[in-house]
Amino acid sequence: EMSRSGIMTVQSITANHPPHLRLVGDADIVLELTPSRTSARNRLGHRLYALVYPEDNYDARLERLAAANGYQLAFTEDWGNAGDSANLLAIHRYSALTRFAQALADVSARSR
Repeated sequence: EMSRSGIMTVQSITANHPPHLRLVGDADIVLELTPSRTSARNRLGHRLYALVYPEDNYDARLERLAAANGYQLAFTEDWGNAGDSANLLAIHRYSALTRFAQALADVSARSR
């Protein structure tokens, strides 16, 4: 409903959210990326171009595989400003589950 309203755009995560994604082989990574993206696209009716790495588990190989499988953006839980991210496949973000209070404090500090 939120996606249809235009308030937000829902994007993608892996199919099974393996906690140690860096230890998974390339073919299995593709099996994590592809069905999840296809299912969400079919349900939501729009193109999915962004990925969130589960449990902030990523490296350069996963960035390359994400790009090779059609993702243009990918989000980490690395500390820092999104504008300071190394590239578009490793964008910093605050996790609402683990660092929401920190995000509020940082925004408040910057607005003073």
